[in-house]
Amino acid sequence: MVANADAIEYLDFYLFEMRYASGAVMLTGTWGCGKTHFLTQYLSSRRTRISAQHSEKPSDNKKGYFYCSLYGVTDLSHITDSFFLQQYPVIASGRLKFVGHIVSRAFNSFSGVDPASLGISREAIKKAIQNLRGEILVFDDFERSSIPISDIMGFINNCIEPGGAKVIIIANEKEVPADRASAYRKMKEKIISKSISIASNPKEVLGSVISEFEMPFLKEFVTGRIDDIHALIITSGIVNFRTIRSVLHDFERLVRIVDPQLIKSVEAMEKLLFCLIAMGLELRSGRYTKIELDKIQKACVDRLMWFDTKKPKSAELEMLDVLEQAYPRVDWGNPIIEPGQLGQFLETGAVNIDDVNKALRINPLVVGKAASPAWRNLWHWPSLTRSEYNTVLEGVAGDLEHQRIREPEEILHVTGIAIRIRENGANFPGSEHGIVTLMKAYIDGLRDRNLLAGRHHHIFLKSRKLAHESYGGLGYQAIETAEFQEVLTYLESAIRLVFDANLRLSANHLIGDILSEKAKYSRLYEPKFEDGDLGRVPFLHFVDPSFFAAAMIDDGAFNQELFSALRERYRDEWHDHGLEREYGWLSALEAEALVRADAATPPHKVWLNRRIKDNFDQIRQKTQPSDTN
Repeated sequence: MVANADAIEYLDFYLFEMRYASGAVMLTGTWGCGKTHFLTQYLSSRRTRISAQHSEKPSDNKKGYFYCSLYGVTDLSHITDSFFLQQYPVIASGRLKFVGHIVSRAFNSFSGVDPASLGISREAIKKAIQNLRGEILVFDDFERSSIPISDIMGFINNCIEPGGAKVIIIANEKEVPADRASAYRKMKEKIISKSISIASNPKEVLGSVISEFEMPFLKEFVTGRIDDIHALIITSGIVNFRTIRSVLHDFERLVRIVDPQLIKSVEAMEKLLFCLIAMGLELRSGRYTKIELDKIQKACVDRLMWFDTKKPKSAELEMLDVLEQAYPRVDWGNPIIEPGQLGQFLETGAVNIDDVNKALRINPLVVGKAASPAWRNLWHWPSLTRSEYNTVLEGVAGDLEHQRIREPEEILHVTGIAIRIRENGANFPGSEHGIVTLMKAYIDGLRDRNLLAGRHHHIFLKSRKLAHESYGGLGYQAIETAEFQEVLTYLESAIRLVFDANLRLSANHLIGDILSEKAKYSRLYEPKFEDGDLGRVPFLHFVDPSFFAAAMIDDGAFNQELFSALRERYRDEWHDHGLEREYGWLSALEAEALVRADAATPPHKVWLNRRIKDNFDQIRQKTQPSDTN
């Protein structure tokens, strides 16, 4: 049987056979169930039938109907704006706010309105309103309107009785606000002649969304998984096709912007698609928040080692159990892109492409096991065969011996894996004196050869950590252990030393470049280190204060732009004191600036002293402890 056959049958009668409408038709159903999609498809099919059969003169309107969403609408003029412009789209958009009020008043009385002053003839408005006779008017999102029920229902009634229009209302009756429900029930029996519940046709809706894709490969890929997506939606208990439409378009955009190596792996694409849909349904239904879903990988790591059935499960493990039951097709342990990154993408539309691509390029499902780092394959040691385990373990040992593992996060992964292997009774190569001793020695070796990545400038900031809970699409194992935390602390300290050493060598060159042009002063406070900015990186204490002071005061001239950039650099210092190591340098800089001011002659001498003290007083207010601000 055709989905919503009863709705199609009645709409055919209402729109084709009923000469004069006795009321409006309401299509009702839960949010996201496909009501609008159903009606759009039906009306498009109806117009095609009319054109083919010539059974009725088609509307002049290209779509064959007039549509207005009432979501957030607070004034009837918005509706008349919408209908009027669908008839006369050439009307200048800049005059819309006037047009609506004119048409709205004219609709009710044709009196007291003089549209001629705006270049719109009374005849045009009268014709627009009279032309509604026999037209189809669609009012969507009825329950989300802010217009009083009596006003909107009165407007609809005027469309039907004097106007002679056929009206279809799309609504979720269950979501009519409680304070409006009584008025709605009273008006409904007078205005609405038929209410029809709409049930979604999932595969039809999915097919419609997929047809909108621009990438032929992606159309074919997702079309081949309609049954799986349908099953995923049904088992989730969240049947909301607005969300599905949005998530599928997010999937297409995500695939477009990440490493094209991803689309070469059908299995990886499938895992990513199913995980993104599941997370989209959970986030947009409000069952889980992004913060909660960020914990999925931690839960997957905990699951590996959770053997004590008498011990209560953590909240993360309980959540993982629920998600696995709701989405049996989703591989939460290997979603290809970290849930934290996916959650950010779904909520903000933005994602750290560099981090995502870095994870994709080491994922064995994307690049193959042979091209994937040995530590990445060893992470799954519980599921490896004995021969696979020995081969991969030997590979990690070789990488450590030849110092090939240089990314700090990869070092942390090796640390956690080594701890877990030892906890399960096996020796990790080179750990005769302990895992911590092994990893500290390894970090020292990298630092001594300047092979340790120094890009993690953010660890200078107080309350910031190098590690979150995952990297490369995998959660850190053994992150809760004292050994892991000791290695983490040691690694952060080593990175600081490397970063400091590099900054010490380059600080004067960096500041010379910044001071060479006023347009570059912003690098002192802009925070994007990857773009060459140094706003949150403490390095000025490596700069000769007299060199900087010479740029601030030159031959009695006060460089206001440079002072302003310096103040901006410390504007948020009261919050985290991330540039605390520069505070002593600031005192030395002030002293050097005052020496230069004292060397000037009146009237510049006094004026310079005042300006210098005023600017440094403002900086001091930001660099003092927060309880004194």
